[in-house]
Amino acid sequence: MPSGKQILLSLLRTYSQQGVDPTNLSEATDRLRAGLLLHGSTAEETWAKVERVAWVRADRVQGLGLERTGTPILDILEALLGDEVMPTHVAQQFPALSQEDYEAAVFVLWALVSQVSFVQELNSVENRGELDEEASEDLIANYREKLAMYRKGPDDFVGRPPGWTATNGRVGPGSERKPDPEA
Repeated sequence: MPSGKQILLSLLRTYSQQGVDPTNLSEATDRLRAGLLLHGSTAEETWAKVERVAWVRADRVQGLGLERTGTPILDILEALLGDEVMPTHVAQQFPALSQEDYEAAVFVLWALVSQVSFVQELNSVENRGELDEEASEDLIANYREKLAMYRKGPDDFVGRPPGWTATNGRVGPGSERKPDPEA
């Protein structure tokens, strides 16, 4: 028997890599709601929360969102985490966290939530959800090598684009920042 996590991940994988035809949004939404309940919880308060969630279309992006407003969850996460300044309550609960640790956590949250969205412009690289395992392993090996080079000398890392600095070289919330003019 599949776990709730397996079911939800399977649904998200399909919808985020292939998109959902506008005529099938209602069915996709109901299937995702079932997946959220199977994975998350069937506690009394969860049912009302799940009923507010839908697979939404905003501009040319599809993803989990709020049905009433059509607002993508990713947009809400980006608004919550936008300035990347560690909130006081987080610093108090996790006093050992540095600002850089917090920014890394924000990036991971953004990467996880954004990966379950379908972006029409990226449709060609999604391959309808088919993964070339050999090419995937080659890319992972390549980026592990790049990580090793980065670890040896982050300030001299050749794989950086022009204008990249340790404080502005991120993708995700805050990535709209301008390159350091002194870099």
